[in-house]
Amino acid sequence: MIEIAQEELSDYEMGMLNNLRKWIYEKRRKALKVIFKKNKVSKNDGILDIQVKLF
Repeated sequence: MIEIAQEELSDYEMGMLNNLRKWIYEKRRKALKVIFKKNKVSKNDGILDIQVKLF
């Protein structure tokens, strides 16, 4: 039987996947920055002080 699947991606496909990976990383970083701006960060341990808003 003939195998249709490729064993490796082409350089173009690898480039496209890397661009997608970088785009996803940038979007996650931007979302984290928004969260940090909205919530107060504890100076002692760097953890978000969300607990204050819950009570």
